[in-house]
Amino acid sequence: MKPIGYLLLLFFLLVGCNQKDDDPIQCTDSGNCDDCIIINKNLYDQTTTDNYTIEDITINQDCLEITFSASGCDGNTWEIDVIDLGGIAETAVPQRDLKLKLINNEACLAVFTRTISFNLAPLQLINYSAVNLKIADYPTVISYEY
Repeated sequence: MKPIGYLLLLFFLLVGCNQKDDDPIQCTDSGNCDDCIIINKNLYDQTTTDNYTIEDITINQDCLEITFSASGCDGNTWEIDVIDLGGIAETAVPQRDLKLKLINNEACLAVFTRTISFNLAPLQLINYSAVNLKIADYPTVISYEY
């Protein structure tokens, strides 16, 4: 094959394979949920999970609802996020790893419980109808079907 043919073949391979089918849709709107999930490996790796206790996790339509408790004065200043690792474990049902991130600067000893919801739509994968969610420090894998 002539050099121009190799270049054309390489070009079409690069253009045709530009985006994986498994790429998530980025969240720009929390929809009916309270907030969006952040997909960021570095932030996931830096997030600690020792300043709260997860009480319960449920899925309500496309919202991941997390009920957790932590010490504080009233919980009104808490900054709460859910961070996705950004990788997908290729199993029979793909799995995503998540962490709840709580920034709590309240220095009171009372314990408060809150429930907050996060939009799961960005975690949907194009060629699948379900994904398992493994949330750090929660004993059960959550199945999200869409």
